[in-house]
Amino acid sequence: MAAVMEEEVVEARIARLESDVSHIRSDVADMKVDIRELRNGVGGVKSDIERLRDEVHTSFGAARDETHTSFAMVRLETNTAAGSLRSEMEKLRDEMHTSCAAARLETNTAIGALRSEADRFRGEVHTGFEQLRREIVRRSLSDRIWMLLLAGAILTVMAHGFKWV
Repeated sequence: MAAVMEEEVVEARIARLESDVSHIRSDVADMKVDIRELRNGVGGVKSDIERLRDEVHTSFGAARDETHTSFAMVRLETNTAAGSLRSEMEKLRDEMHTSCAAARLETNTAIGALRSEADRFRGEVHTGFEQLRREIVRRSLSDRIWMLLLAGAILTVMAHGFKWV
């Protein structure tokens, strides 16, 4: 009778362990899905950075073309009216320096913001992986303890059964 009850207890414990293992598997599957979603988010950030870089290149290309056009016009006017155009050319150069400095500052600010966002995202991913690692280690340790306790209980039952104790 006691052996049957012990068998039922052991079977119940094994069923519980199997249930716990299935929960762990489902948790790991959920974590895999979350990691895939994070990877997709990183891809979106990369595409945003690429788009911003392309926009910056386009803006600078347009500014360069516009500058070349402006200089060509200024050169032509300088040949006809050298005195008054020199002062206009200096004003235009100062405006270009100011607008280029403003564009450079705006670009650097946007890039800095993207970098800080990427760093923040990298920190979140790192934190998530650390939490996942700690959870896996914690569950592994508790599973080992339960297995040792079960083995000890089985050995105790056997020792009593063989009248070793």
